[in-house]
Amino acid sequence: MTTADDTKRRRPVFFSLAAIGMILMGAIGVARGMEWSLNLGLAALGVVVFLGFSRPLFGVGVDRPGAQEVRCRFVPWYQASALLSSVVLPIIAITAIAQGKAPDMPFWVGYGGWFLLILGIVFAGLTVMMAVRNRLRFSPSSLSVRTLQSQRDIPRDHVQAITSRMVPAGVTRKPTLHVDLTYIPVGGGDQDSRTSSLIDTQFSVDPTNLLHALHAWKDGDPNDPGLMDRVEAILRGQAPDSV
Repeated sequence: MTTADDTKRRRPVFFSLAAIGMILMGAIGVARGMEWSLNLGLAALGVVVFLGFSRPLFGVGVDRPGAQEVRCRFVPWYQASALLSSVVLPIIAITAIAQGKAPDMPFWVGYGGWFLLILGIVFAGLTVMMAVRNRLRFSPSSLSVRTLQSQRDIPRDHVQAITSRMVPAGVTRKPTLHVDLTYIPVGGGDQDSRTSSLIDTQFSVDPTNLLHALHAWKDGDPNDPGLMDRVEAILRGQAPDSV
């Protein structure tokens, strides 16, 4: 008997195979001298389907700038969302611009292509800025969070709570885990607390592993020389409680 879980597992495989088929058809069409713009669009559509229904994260952006520091970064080529918005979208735009020049095409196809191209350039610029700026740095005594919006240094003893919530995201609107960090700002009173949402797309780390790493960092002994090794192992998915 086919269960709901079996159906959910088969669905990504089906879409991945369909995406690979579209990419191959586009490549074969170009190789045979068929109109390049249509085949490029077909291949780009295949990439959209593949990235949209496959894993949103293809690698882990974690390194060690110091013996007692662990740093998470935003790596664009590890993120499906960054690839879709900064690479695939401009390709689709170029296809639409080329098709818009055909006499039998509606006028809005070309204009739509230019709009998508401008949008893709904006997304690409934001992606580069995130790659340069976004950093999440662990040390035994504090946590440093730097994004495009703000920069915060949070001492360990100022952290009040580490929680999570499920938020729909991506092409499939599948609920994904987001991590919330509640803390007292430096110089703030006991009642002056804020919540900082560590959205998974800001750092190239699995959000579940990020949640576990934050708990290990908060609950661990800051004088333990192996604490940062454990945090790194969790972030990389190499610890028993990682995914």
